[in-house]
Amino acid sequence: MTKHIISPVNFETYKLLWFGCKTLEVRAGFSKIKRIKTGDWVSFECHETDDYEVVRIARYRSFDSMLAVEDHSKIMPGLIKRHVHDHLRNTHTRLAEVILGMYVFELRNIGHANAQQRCMTVSG
Repeated sequence: MTKHIISPVNFETYKLLWFGCKTLEVRAGFSKIKRIKTGDWVSFECHETDDYEVVRIARYRSFDSMLAVEDHSKIMPGLIKRHVHDHLRNTHTRLAEVILGMYVFELRNIGHANAQQRCMTVSG
């Protein structure tokens, strides 16, 4: 197991990850991202004390192919698929999508075994 510190997420996204509402993180396939393996831990800059286990990794050539397979509500809870697609398109360049590919990390909040239950309590 290796721990990786990756670029930060905004506070709203961080809360969704921490509570377990958001379990899929999308990243462009830069070399630092490609080094992450299933079973490794990741944390985000500015929130380095909270670790997430990488449960699964998938690589896609486009947002369309990714959203045909992945549950968009686990990428951006509360948004419809079209809005998730638009948000991803606005935050990642076409070059990153096509040349680098998009990586989807399924994350599990380490140390917060009941995070999913908290998410259901908060959102419902």
